Amino acid sequence: MLFDNLYNLVKDNLNQRLFDPKNLELLKQLMKTLVGMTVHLQVNSDSQYYRINESVMCVKSATFVGGKISIRTTTQNIGFQAVGIIITAQPDQIMITAPNSEEVGSMLIMIITREENRAT
Repeated sequence: MLFDNLYNLVKDNLNQRLFDPKNLELLKQLMKTLVGMTVHLQVNSDSQYYRINESVMCVKSATFVGGKISIRTTTQNIGFQAVGIIITAQPDQIMITAPNSEEVGSMLIMIITREENRAT
């Protein structure tokens, strides 16, 4: 299952910030694993004028290069500067958060559910 593959990849790195270059290989594998998965994407901003509502889409490609997350989906392309990612998990859901600064700022949130990613 796609969800189980993702969980097995990240289970030893939950609740800690992963960043380039220290965790570069894991970040590359994580982004590759997202391809083909249905994700809920949301950008929260510290600005009251810039908020993107949650969108559900299928990931076509994903990379984390030079502090930038690039995700191409069935409906849009997203580029987001990030200081790393933090992964949390529950039995039926994995959440990946990517803050754009060490302080207050915007955050990319990806939620991946087991139910939506049952395919093998």
